[in-house]
Amino acid sequence: MSVTHRTRERLVFGAGNITVDNVDVGATTGGAILRIVQNLYEPNFDGVEGPLKESLRRTHLAASLECTVVEIRADLLAYAMTRGV
Repeated sequence: MSVTHRTRERLVFGAGNITVDNVDVGATTGGAILRIVQNLYEPNFDGVEGPLKESLRRTHLAASLECTVVEIRADLLAYAMTRGV
């Protein structure tokens, strides 16, 4: 995403906040890293020279969020962990 005339409106300052299923888990600091990993499969058909339009398929998709939580309660940590966070 490049800088535009609307960038100023989208800036976030201070601590972030983690929510899981709309439940507030805790405040974060130091930014966050969001990773999305996907496996793609493109079949190779006999007699077709080059890629076949719209044949690419996603076989796996996984997302992860890495951050430093500066505030959390034991019950909220347990809740987040049972949700696969």
